[in-house]
Amino acid sequence: MRLWHPQDTTSIPGRPPNLPDFCGMVEPKSGKRRKGETRDLQEILNHILIRRTRRHIRTFYPDAEIDGQPLVFPKRELKTVTYSIEETYRGVDDEGQQSGVYRRLHDLMGQLTYARYALFDYVLPESQAAPKYQELKRAGAALRGLMRVMLFKRFESSVEAFRKTVNRLRDLQIAFQGALQRGLVPAGHEATEILYKSDLDDELSLYEELEKASTRYDVSEFDVSTLQSALAADIVLLDKMAQLVEPIGPQEDNKLQQLVAMLTEGRTLSGDGSLPGDLANGKVLVFTQYADTAHYLYDNLKDLGRIRAVESDTSDRGRVILRFAPKANKYQLQPADEELRILIATDVLSEGLNLQDANHVINYDLHWNPIRLIQRVGRVDRIGTEHETVYAYNFLPETGLERELGLEQRLEARISEIHRTIGEDEPILHKSEKINQETMYAIYSGDAAVLEPEAEGDVFSLLEAEELIRQLQRDDPERFREIETMPDGVRSAREGPVKGLFVFCQAGNYQRLYVVDEEGRSTADLQRAVRAIRCEQDEPTLALPEGINDRVAAVKRDFDAEVRNRESEIRHRAGSALGRDYALAELRLVFERAEDADEKARLAFLQEILTGAPLTARAHRELNTLRRSGAT
Repeated sequence: MRLWHPQDTTSIPGRPPNLPDFCGMVEPKSGKRRKGETRDLQEILNHILIRRTRRHIRTFYPDAEIDGQPLVFPKRELKTVTYSIEETYRGVDDEGQQSGVYRRLHDLMGQLTYARYALFDYVLPESQAAPKYQELKRAGAALRGLMRVMLFKRFESSVEAFRKTVNRLRDLQIAFQGALQRGLVPAGHEATEILYKSDLDDELSLYEELEKASTRYDVSEFDVSTLQSALAADIVLLDKMAQLVEPIGPQEDNKLQQLVAMLTEGRTLSGDGSLPGDLANGKVLVFTQYADTAHYLYDNLKDLGRIRAVESDTSDRGRVILRFAPKANKYQLQPADEELRILIATDVLSEGLNLQDANHVINYDLHWNPIRLIQRVGRVDRIGTEHETVYAYNFLPETGLERELGLEQRLEARISEIHRTIGEDEPILHKSEKINQETMYAIYSGDAAVLEPEAEGDVFSLLEAEELIRQLQRDDPERFREIETMPDGVRSAREGPVKGLFVFCQAGNYQRLYVVDEEGRSTADLQRAVRAIRCEQDEPTLALPEGINDRVAAVKRDFDAEVRNRESEIRHRAGSALGRDYALAELRLVFERAEDADEKARLAFLQEILTGAPLTARAHRELNTLRRSGAT
C-alpha cells in the first residue's frame, strides 16, 4: 500500500483513520495497539483489493479469452493412497527376523521429557522471577511443543527423516550435557545456532565457541543434577529409537514402495490398486514437508530417470523448474537439457511458480490442514494449463487394526493419535499446522471443494455486487439509469430469515454500511450488509415495519458522530505530523551536506526513528516546538 498510499492518514473507511494505528490493532507487533480494541484487516481490504477468483470468472466472464484461447479451468480430482505405517516401520531383530517396531517407537517418543527445550523447569525457585528466566519460561513452553510435533511429523513423513532427526537430537543432547559439565548453559539464539551448525566431532572447538556464546545464563542458578538426569534419560530413549530404525531399508519401507508402484505402474500396492490419471507416463510433482524426505525419495527413485529433487538449498532450482515445465515458462530446452518428468520438492515450490506442464501432484505427508494442499495443487492448476483434469494423490497412514475400518473411522484413529501425541501443545502451532478435522475428512474422502479458498465459497461478496451492477449497466441501461437517479433516503423491505435493518450512510467519500439487529445493535460490516440485502430481481416488496424511521435516525446519529470523531482525529494527526515532516525535511538537507560516513549513519538512524513506529504525543509536541522556533 505504501507504493500508492505513502501518507499515514487515510480516507479509506475504517477506524482509526490512520494506517499504522489500524494495522497495529490487527497485528499488535506492527503498531501501537489500543487496549481492548481489535480490527479485521478485511475492513480495509474490502475497499482496495480486487480479486478475481475462478468462481467469479466462471460466473461473470464465461467467454473470457487469453491470447485468443478460451479461459478454461481444469477439474480437480482427489485420491487417497493408503499405506501401512506398521509395515513401513518393520525392522529386523537380532536373529534376522522381521520385527514390528512401530508401537515401540511410538511408546518411546511418548516417554521423552524434552528437557533440553524446557530449561525453565530446572531453574532454581529463587532465580525464577528474573526477567531472563521468565523469557525462558515463555520460550520453553512453545519450543517443547514444537519439538514434539516436529518429531511426530517426521516419524510419519519418512523413515529417513525420522532416523536423521533422532540421531541429530541425540548428538545435540550429548553436546548439551557436555557443556553443562563444563559449567555452561548453551541456551539462547547464538549458543543454539553453534550447537546446530557444528559437526559435533571437534569437541574442543565446539566448547570454546559455546563458552563465548553462553554468558546469559548462570549454571549455578539451575538444578543441574536433575537436568542432567533428564537429559541422560532422553539420550537413552533417543539411542533406542536410533537402533530400532537403523536396519530399516528402502525395501522394507511400505510407504516408499507404494510411491514406486504409482510412478512406474500407475497403481498402488493396496486394494484394487487402480488410480485415476496417467501417473506412469505423465509429469508428476511430489511434495514433502522435509528436505531429508525429499533427498531420501530422490536417492531411491533416481534410477527411474528424468527426475530431480529441489529444496531451499538447491543452487540450480530455477533451471530445474525450466526443465520440468518448459512450456509453462516459455523456455526452449537446450541440446544438453533433459526434460524432467518427476520433480520432488519441499514447500519452497508451493507458491508463486508456474508448473502447469504437470497435472499430477502427490502429497507424501499427511495433511493436517488444507492450506498447504491448496498451495501445492495451485502450482499445476493455473491459467494456461492444457490439462482437463488435475489429480492430487494424498498419502494416508493406517495400522493393521484400522485396515478393515471405513475412511472416517481410520481418520478418527489418525486424528486421535495426533491429539494424544501433541496434546496441549496444539495451541502453539501456526494456523497452517493445526489440525482441521472437518477439512481432513474432506481431503481424504476426495471432496475437491476443499481446494476452493474460503473467498471462493458460496459467499456473495462486494466484488460480486459491483459486478452485478456493471452487468446491469451493460445489459439493461434503462434500468441502470433508473437506479442511478433514485433519490437518497429511499426505504424498502423484503422477507428475510431474521429481522434486521440495513442502512447505507455517506459523508463525502466516506461510506459505511450498517446492519442493525432486532435489539437495535448496529455493526458496520460491509460483507454482511451486502449479503443481507441480496435478493432476486422479482423479489416482492413488503410494507415497511413500524418505527423504521426512528431506527434509521438512530443509525444516522451514530454515523454523524463517527464522522465528526474521524475528522477531528484526521485534523489532530495532520497538525501533529507537521513537526515530524519539518524535522525529516531538515534531516534530509543535513544528510545531503554531510560527508562523514558516521554522521550519515546517525542521520539515517534518526530518519528511521521518525518514519518507523508511531510517535508519542509528547514527541509530536517537541517536534512542533522545534518547527515553530525554526530550528535547523
